[in-house]
Amino acid sequence: MSGKTPLEFVRLFFDQGMVNHIRDQTKIYALQKDAKEFGVSSAEVECLLGILAFTGIVKMPSYRSYWSNETRYPVIADAMSRDRFEQIKKYLHFNDNLTQKPRGDPGHDKIHKVRPLIEMIRDNFMKIPPEEHQAVDEQIVPTKRKI
Repeated sequence: MSGKTPLEFVRLFFDQGMVNHIRDQTKIYALQKDAKEFGVSSAEVECLLGILAFTGIVKMPSYRSYWSNETRYPVIADAMSRDRFEQIKKYLHFNDNLTQKPRGDPGHDKIHKVRPLIEMIRDNFMKIPPEEHQAVDEQIVPTKRKI
């Protein structure tokens, strides 16, 4: 995987098809929830996912802190307005709620809401060829076995 930029590396797992799927499901959910058209682009979804990744690394008391005058974090604040971030996050969805089978039904899926995302990520992982040299040790796979 050498020679890839961080963005290119992330896009191996979160490809354009996945971003488009999230965009489409977000639009569907907005219609279901508020019965109104919600315009969101793939670029905005990608930006939102990037912001969510950053907020997992750079911790602040609340999302609003990244845009606040006192604690403004330019990498996030300059990428998208706070109001637009909150608006997209409000409707962010990965699967259509109307296709979920009820509890007790034999076809009920506990992870229905994120199932397509998990499958797409797994498929994208499978596209990456294994490296020639790989190592697995007790740090990766914990064991109590004595050698």
